Amino acid sequence: MDVHSSVRVRLALTGLALALTGTSACGDDDNSPADGGLAGQGGNGGTTGGSTGGAGTSGTTGTSGAGGSGTGGSGTADAGADAGVQLSDAQIASIMMTANTGEVQEGQLASSRTTASSVRDFSDRMVTDHAKANDMLMITLQSLPLTPETNSISQELMAQATAEIQDLKKASGSDFDRKYMKAQVTDHMMVLDLIDSMLLPQVDSGLLRRQLMAMRATMKAHLDSAEQIQKTL
Repeated sequence: MDVHSSVRVRLALTGLALALTGTSACGDDDNSPADGGLAGQGGNGGTTGGSTGGAGTSGTTGTSGAGGSGTGGSGTADAGADAGVQLSDAQIASIMMTANTGEVQEGQLASSRTTASSVRDFSDRMVTDHAKANDMLMITLQSLPLTPETNSISQELMAQATAEIQDLKKASGSDFDRKYMKAQVTDHMMVLDLIDSMLLPQVDSGLLRRQLMAMRATMKAHLDSAEQIQKTL
């Protein structure tokens, strides 16, 4: 499985966890959206694409369940839509802040451990850019006003960052550099996919959308740099 596929799988699993814990609107009735929580998974809930859950209630027409009529996608829909995940602006803000915080923490560790000047320059940049991004985000949230709301996705991002830090602490020298840059490539790809597939499609505030777009541009620039550095290690 390549890195991008791994990212999509991780996002899909996160979305599924949200759907199962009730983050998305669901009910107990057999014809409720809970039966069609996973849209676009290539199920047989209808000839136009439908939902996996839709097949359970109407295998012939696929009219039951979210996306049963094909509106949920044909298997290429984004991870957020696949799981029927609904995010508020407060939850989106929490995801943004958590992603930035994780990058700052990993960057601080890398700056103190790396033996390569290119990796140190990159990790210093991660600390500076992502700390600044959180500062700007806080200004935006205060102006709305809006309080970040912790959710399953932000918790997953923090858990992942914590696990990566623990793994990186076990490495040293060139092994540390390779592990850190590999994690950076994967993490930035994941957050970019998250922004494109779940956050931008659902954000409501224009101010928060602008912060998301700025974050996306920063993440893309970081990913390009990380991929170049990774090739040299």
